[in-house]
Amino acid sequence: MDVQKMNPITLRIYDINGSSTITSYFYDKCVTSGHDVRKADEIVNVVAAKFAEDSIPWAHAVGLSVHNTNSTIGGNNSFTSRCKEKKYLSAAALIIWYTKKVI
Repeated sequence: MDVQKMNPITLRIYDINGSSTITSYFYDKCVTSGHDVRKADEIVNVVAAKFAEDSIPWAHAVGLSVHNTNSTIGGNNSFTSRCKEKKYLSAAALIIWYTKKVI
């Protein structure tokens, strides 16, 4: 059965002048569809395609914030590991994960 899964992305914009102003924006739903909607590779591909479509370089991603599941933070087959494997995120990128879901 084919499924659609929403992978919402928000962007945090830091003031270029170095002040403490941070603004958060909803960026995109980054919907995956098909049989493999939950697989890390599929999610990374959809996010990478959206970044490319909008000419957002991965080099501008200084951090990643995800919820605490194996598919997002696991060491071998996760969104985080796939981003690093494809050199989207540098080894120095800050990785933050949430331990509780807010409902």
